[in-house]
Amino acid sequence: RQHAPRDPSVARALAELLGRRKLYNLAIEAWEHVRRIDPTDHDAGTQIKDLAASETISRSQRGR
Repeated sequence: RQHAPRDPSVARALAELLGRRKLYNLAIEAWEHVRRIDPTDHDAGTQIKDLAASETISRSQRGR
């Protein structure tokens, strides 16, 4: 984000990578950044919700 803070394609790529690596909180932050720089990106909101759910599921499975 530091090198291209206003480029939504870079922020989106980072968010997708973090999500694939199951770094849910960081991915959520990256998607929130996408949404800030491109408020018309409706996929960002969906991704944030999905990642929050995945984080909750992952947390509950670790507690078993």
